[in-house]
Amino acid sequence: MQDSEMWMNASHETSPVLPVVPENAHGTHRVVLFGPPGSGKTTAAAALGRRLGLPVLRLAPRPQDARVPCAGLLELALALPALPAARELTAVLDEAVGRPGSPDGSGSALRLRRQAAALLREALPMTLVVDNAQWLDPASAAVLGWALRMTPDLPVIAAERTWRPEPAGHWCGEDVSAVRVPPLTAPQVATLLSPYRLVPREVTRIHARSGGNPALALALARARGHTAAVPIAEDDLVLPAPARRLVGEWLDTVSEEVQELLTFAALDDRPDLDLLRKPPGRGRGGGAARPRTA
Repeated sequence: MQDSEMWMNASHETSPVLPVVPENAHGTHRVVLFGPPGSGKTTAAAALGRRLGLPVLRLAPRPQDARVPCAGLLELALALPALPAARELTAVLDEAVGRPGSPDGSGSALRLRRQAAALLREALPMTLVVDNAQWLDPASAAVLGWALRMTPDLPVIAAERTWRPEPAGHWCGEDVSAVRVPPLTAPQVATLLSPYRLVPREVTRIHARSGGNPALALALARARGHTAAVPIAEDDLVLPAPARRLVGEWLDTVSEEVQELLTFAALDDRPDLDLLRKPPGRGRGGGAARPRTA
């Protein structure tokens, strides 16, 4: 397996503050890292893969890939072009594209499962990392899930935003170790923001407003870096464009009811627990709730 085909952890640029990966995840063959956008799942996956001491093959599906059946399988095959099993899997995918109803036909589905399992066996030893696994298309997830059952010795690390531990398990294994990537603590945020030379009060406020999300904290710090000597007013920390994007991506991962509740709270100038206990969009009297104006 050529080095150019593999994502080697030694060449991966790491953040000055690594997310905390629980020690009990070490040695586990199947791990799912989950959390909101920008929380450090990719960095945590790299750190965990480095612990395993194996070459890492990284798949990174994009939002547009989720709508293309078997896009993930094609990415897997193209990442390992030197292996005969990869060429055979590519041929099966090409053949399936030209058939009506493919790749859902039983014949094509069975061949895809067999070839995917053969490719994973041929590629061992390695660690498979699937970053942004929430965008892995359902057809690839189904085939990979079956193939991974046939290769129990293959370590797999999946990093995704939306998954929550469920009794049915994950596509990469029913007995996966689910690890929520935790927010950074105040000292960790202070270390992360140390190059910006912010005063301690500003660092504390950024930590509180970012919720310990490293990407969001960095976005806020970059927006204030050029005026670090000017104290931040209590309500003067406007979200820059990168931070707004991260918040928007996070909102896309929560349910419609939660989005409605957050919008309801945002309309109020002083949201409190009593407000959040109300049904979303409803007041105590059953009508639409109105934000306080004073």
